[in-house]
Amino acid sequence: MKNILLTLLLLFPLLISAKSYKGTIYYKNDNRAVNLEIQMPIKVDAKKLKVKINGKSESIDASTLSYLDIYLNDGTKKITFKRGKVSHFKKNGEIRKRQNVDVWSMLTDVRENIIVSAAGLMYDVKKKKNEEYILIIFNPISQGFYLSKANSDILVNTDPYFDESFESKLGGAKDLLFPECENIMELFAEAQKSEKKSNRLEVLIKTYENCLTGN
Repeated sequence: MKNILLTLLLLFPLLISAKSYKGTIYYKNDNRAVNLEIQMPIKVDAKKLKVKINGKSESIDASTLSYLDIYLNDGTKKITFKRGKVSHFKKNGEIRKRQNVDVWSMLTDVRENIIVSAAGLMYDVKKKKNEEYILIIFNPISQGFYLSKANSDILVNTDPYFDESFESKLGGAKDLLFPECENIMELFAEAQKSEKKSNRLEVLIKTYENCLTGN
């Protein structure tokens, strides 16, 4: 995964001063791109995205968007967020209906065939040693990452419930995430034997890429 500073906060002030940053939004249906200013912080499940167009504050229906970019450090650093539905898969491949919630997630690792994004409650911009970076305010109970395909708005939550395992949850989503590799979970189980549990997401992605290339 890319080395991005992720900070866990148990408590977060209720009053936050909004600040705007140059950015680009991409519409879902036609991938139309619009340059504007995006107000931070962003609450991940907010139905409206607060922006500024020609200095005027406006709100855009977040459900019409697929991605957005925010430019930090005078435009030298681009951070991308994806809009999608958080989906918890059961072992049999079904989605828990109550988990279909639309959120923003920050891309942390983009591969040719799979995308990893960070889950959170809110995203804000902070500065340290004169360098701006994205601060992720995590939910201390359920933090982690999503997996998705570039052309799909389904974000597969990788954190298992108490009655699940990582293998059963991701195995339930294998037809969506790894359609070219039918035996992905068997290959992953073998690769994971010599790895730490904390590395399991990286191991799964590497296993998938090896399957695609025939290695």
